[in-house]
Amino acid sequence: MEAISQFVPLIAMFIIFKIVFKWEIPFLNFLKKKIQVNRFSHEIPINNHDNIILKLHKERDRLYEYFNTISLELDMDIECVKSSSFDMTTWVACRFISKKNDFLRKESYVDIELIPIPFHIYDICFSIELNTGYYKKNFKNIIAMTENDITKILQIMISNSGYINYRPIRYSNSSFIFWRPKNKLIKEYQETFFSSINISFLGISAFEKPLFYKITTGRPSFEPRLFIKLDSWQTVINNIGNLKDSIMLELMTKISNLEVKDKYLQTIIEKEWYWGLNGKDEREQLVCIFNRAYVIIYIYNYGNNLYIGWDANLNHATWEEYQIAEGYLGIRLHTIYPAWKELNNYDLNDMNFLLETIHSNITQIIKRVIKEQKIDQEIDFSIVRESRSDVLKAEKAKEDKNKNRFKRLA
Repeated sequence: MEAISQFVPLIAMFIIFKIVFKWEIPFLNFLKKKIQVNRFSHEIPINNHDNIILKLHKERDRLYEYFNTISLELDMDIECVKSSSFDMTTWVACRFISKKNDFLRKESYVDIELIPIPFHIYDICFSIELNTGYYKKNFKNIIAMTENDITKILQIMISNSGYINYRPIRYSNSSFIFWRPKNKLIKEYQETFFSSINISFLGISAFEKPLFYKITTGRPSFEPRLFIKLDSWQTVINNIGNLKDSIMLELMTKISNLEVKDKYLQTIIEKEWYWGLNGKDEREQLVCIFNRAYVIIYIYNYGNNLYIGWDANLNHATWEEYQIAEGYLGIRLHTIYPAWKELNNYDLNDMNFLLETIHSNITQIIKRVIKEQKIDQEIDFSIVRESRSDVLKAEKAKEDKNKNRFKRLA
């Protein structure tokens, strides 16, 4: 027995090394099923299944629908808008219009920003600014926005006093504010195995954390957008307004069939809202994307005339990854955030390629249509060129914290 007992420490050390270096950790197997796991890689994998950004957008849409539905039930006149999926922040904002309430004759609004906190019990929190005209109040670290919360907010906005009597449930990570819930990492993402054992005490401190696992939320397949506008072109062609849809379809087909070796060229039809004379309005646009180059194509009817134009843009925004927690055994939790990134000469080359390709295809289509329809009109196909000299010198603009959501596209 004494001889066998001498081998017990060696067997124990072998088991520990096997677990530590081969990562045979029970909760890690759970994570592999739930979320993408990378080892060493600096690349952010695409995750269109349960990405935190997609969840954020789904929550934004839910709040937007609540505001519109409940305001109708309360017979309120509101203008409700929401962020684009490509904006650097995610938000919902409502402006109130009322002839019955003196408070609402002044500027009154609700502004809600959604903030992601992945891997935590409350993975989305809310920051709210309420302004009833005479009273203004901010609430942070709100853990839930239910239908009852929206109803309460709307009732405050139409109350006779305008007084803000709203007490949402908020979290706190301070031990002094013990009556509020704590926003901790959820149980499945905590390193429970050997959490109470000091590895250096076991004699392997020299080998502590030789490798690490990066557990990441991943990123959506689209990029955030922060454009710098460059070249453009536009024209109006008489008496072919009825050909709008066929021209749009032909142009999309031509661009989609382009063969670009080892590159990915996207074409997307998007709806963009803006403030018109009669309130919020929407228009469709065709967006062509090649790496960080974006060409936005506009094809609109004006009576029986057809407006065709495009704008070329370079995108300063990108997804970047940062660490939000690190476990004892070297397991690191990462998430993403939209960030500003400088441009380079290769980005300019990509944009030049994309805009010239699109313009040549538009030119071919228009010349053919003019010939077929026997339209006696001269079209200027000259591109309005902008200087490239300052594009690569652009610096990140300071964030305007007092930005009015309702002037976003005004």
